[in-house]
Amino acid sequence: MKAAGFEPVFVAPSTTNMGNAVTYFDRMVEVPGAIEFLRELSYHRYGGVSLQNLRTIAGRAKQYGIDTSMLEWWSGGNGYRTLHEDLKDGNNSAWQQGVLAGALNSKMALYLVDDSDPVNPRLLLNDKSKFTRQYYRFIRPGAIRIQSVSKESVFDPLTFINKDGGYAVVVKCDAGGDFSIGGLATGTYGIKYTTAGRYDVDQPDQTIGAAQAVVTGIPAAGVLTVYGKPSLPDDEAPTAPAGLVVTDV
Repeated sequence: MKAAGFEPVFVAPSTTNMGNAVTYFDRMVEVPGAIEFLRELSYHRYGGVSLQNLRTIAGRAKQYGIDTSMLEWWSGGNGYRTLHEDLKDGNNSAWQQGVLAGALNSKMALYLVDDSDPVNPRLLLNDKSKFTRQYYRFIRPGAIRIQSVSKESVFDPLTFINKDGGYAVVVKCDAGGDFSIGGLATGTYGIKYTTAGRYDVDQPDQTIGAAQAVVTGIPAAGVLTVYGKPSLPDDEAPTAPAGLVVTDV
């Protein structure tokens, strides 16, 4: 296949029991040359769920220089807390919440379709997706996670640097309260949060200089995201350069 220009890669072993993922993976890499074609160490969450197993998966993937992915847990319990854990302790590069769209009573659909009026169907965001959106929207493909720590256990941050250099800090908040985020690059930051009672709430932007912190808060348990804003919005045309002279060569 290589000679013909095809270089497939594989995601494996996708065991239903998280505890079996490393065992299956270890048997796979015993095959000479197999690791060359493995891109992700994948697992499901139907059994063997523990932080120890999750961290072992992350450690084995790091050992071989590949990614990790949680690719199935079709359960009403699958939500932002699971996503946060799989990112923080499992170092996931890919993660599956469920199906893209489903009926109004679907627990696994990111979007719900109300087709009670077939002529004017409505597309609604699932309540769980309102929280996971705080991650999806601001952690972009190619982002790299960097270390972040919290002095308060109720505020659990994950920090990423996106490919454009912008920071995104997603804080899982187990209670309401105020806090500050330091160590960010200078610039302007947007702040958005979602709680059980309030969705997609924007706070005023904050512009910080060197060694300054973003000071913010959330009224109740939920997810808050601080994200770098581009210096020039996509919908704003660049300023024409002054004093530019064009000459024929």
